Amino acid sequence: MIKHLKVFRLRSWYTLKGNLTEYVDLTVFQTNIVPYPRIYCPLATYAPVISAKKAYHEQLSVAEITNACFKPANQMVKCDPRHGKYMACCMLYRGDVVPKDVNAAIATIKTKRTVQFVDWCPTGFKVGINYQPPTVVPGGDLAKVQRAVCMLSNTTAIAE
Repeated sequence: MIKHLKVFRLRSWYTLKGNLTEYVDLTVFQTNIVPYPRIYCPLATYAPVISAKKAYHEQLSVAEITNACFKPANQMVKCDPRHGKYMACCMLYRGDVVPKDVNAAIATIKTKRTVQFVDWCPTGFKVGINYQPPTVVPGGDLAKVQRAVCMLSNTTAIAE
C-alpha cells in the first residue's frame, strides 16, 4: 500500500493541473498547509483504500472519497481529526474527476460543518485534479479504481 501511495504522490504533484492553465507544485501546497513555521505536522490521507482481494465493481463517487479523507481509517498517521480543527486541506484528485463534483463535495462538507476549521481559516481548501487514472503496483495490495484522492492537511488533532 505504501508503494502505491508513493507512486500516487510523486506523479500527482508534478503533473497536477489546478485550473486548466495553472500547474500546481509542492511550493503551493507547503505555503497553504503550513501557515506558520512552528505549525508544520501535515496529516496524509488517501481514499479509497480498497483491498485488491476484496475489490468490488461498484466505484465510489467523488463525494464518497472526499468524505472518506476525513475519517481516521484512511489516514497515514494515527490520530482522530474529529478531536481537532483543520487549518488547511490540500486535496489531490486523480482519475475520473470533474471540478463540478469536487466543488459540490467540498460545499457539502462546509455546509454540514462536520469538519471543524479554525476561526481564522474557515474555508481552507486547495484542490488539484490530475485526469490520469490512479496507478496500482502490480501484485500490490490496493485495488484498481477509477478515481482517488490524496489529502494533505494541517490539523490541531496531530498534537495528540
